Amino acid sequence: MLIIALGNTIMSKSRQRHNAGVIVINNIAKHYNVKWINKRWFYYFELTNDEKTYYFAYPKTFMNLSGSGVKHILSYFSNPTFAIIHDDLDTVLGKIRIKHGGSHRGHNGVRSCINSLGKEFDRILIGIGRPESRNAIIISSYVLGSFTQDEMKSIDSIDLDKILSLF
Repeated sequence: MLIIALGNTIMSKSRQRHNAGVIVINNIAKHYNVKWINKRWFYYFELTNDEKTYYFAYPKTFMNLSGSGVKHILSYFSNPTFAIIHDDLDTVLGKIRIKHGGSHRGHNGVRSCINSLGKEFDRILIGIGRPESRNAIIISSYVLGSFTQDEMKSIDSIDLDKILSLF
């Protein structure tokens, strides 16, 4: 199983809400004390847990160009079973939802993946909550903004073993 995080690679170490997927898989790497491997188009690590092998990766692309990076990752791993993990405005902060297929719902990284891969892939949605306003500029600023310390505690408390048990 391959889990690919979407994020802004140049900001991969940041606490930006849009990097929630990368933050979560970084937390998995830290929790299991595994090292990242640097490839030309992406970073990845391998984890064996309960006799199952998982690969976690994220492309070295900006969020809006994620589709091409994800295609490089899938090609490297010979088109395995995979899921995309990413931030989601419509999921409660710190909660996880699973979704198969569907639209991008305004998420440009998912839009790029759909344009490159089609709609039929699994997604792990990491809740970042939604601001009260429906104004596009406010929402964009919110998504591109950093988690507060309290919000980061919610993200850091996501049950990492639960993610592994989903697949």
